Amino acid sequence: MEQIRITRDVRTWNGGTYMIFYFSGTGNSRYAAALLADRLGDDLLDAGAWIKEKKRADLTSDKPWVFVGPTYAWQLPRVFSDFIRSGLFAGNEEAYFVMTCGED
Repeated sequence: MEQIRITRDVRTWNGGTYMIFYFSGTGNSRYAAALLADRLGDDLLDAGAWIKEKKRADLTSDKPWVFVGPTYAWQLPRVFSDFIRSGLFAGNEEAYFVMTCGED
């Protein structure tokens, strides 16, 4: 497995613009999100930390949004999809979803 270095993992919004939100149970989705962030030069936001604190997203990005999460029963985990649906993701209207999966 390729080794990557996570240079910045932002747990709270500090006024910047971000595009990669991830939710990870085992770390696989975090790894995939970090790999994307490294290649694209973007920052990460851990949706799990926001979900635990019951925070609603209210963010703006000039770049397309990327949501990375695990596949549970062939869909995103409900807690992550509920978080996305309840949030406000302004700015760019494009969104991409990356789903990780171990085996069938």
